[in-house]
Parts: sequence; structure tokens; C-alpha cells
Amino acid sequence: FTNESGKKYWKKPGVAGIGYGYNEKPIIYGETTSLNPNVIDEVMKMPDIASAAAMHILRERGIGGGASTGLNFLVSLHKILQL
Repeated sequence: FTNESGKKYWKKPGVAGIGYGYNEKPIIYGETTSLNPNVIDEVMKMPDIASAAAMHILRERGIGGGASTGLNFLVSLHKILQL
């Protein structure tokens, strides 16, 4: 993960609460983001549509949650594949 703009990947309206919104400038830790490097080990970029699709898959299986839950599920699957 590099400190770069994700503008080329953003598709409005986007998913509230996930990602960096529509700020076109690079992230400056402690100023433009709540990500704390003491807590976050790794950051991954995922398309909004993937987070929404995962959210629906989880809901079909009786697991309530929003797009953040879907995103965490996708990242968990990705990490499992890396084992």
C-alpha cells in the first residue's frame, strides 16, 4: 500500500464509511485519515461492488452487517488464500 490517491478507482456514490471518500489528495497520517499505524497492520484496496456483494452473500446466510462487514469478510478470505 502506498500513500497515493485512489481517485482513478472511485465510482460515485461509493460506500459510506469505507475508504477515503472523494478526497483527491494523498493521505497524510494524523491529518486526513483515522488510520492509526499502531493498530493497522495491513491495508487492502477492494472495489465497492465487491464489498456490497459480500454483504449480500453474508445476509443470505443469516449474518447481518453492512459494507464494512462485507469488506472484512473479503479480506479474511484473501488472507486465508495466502496461507
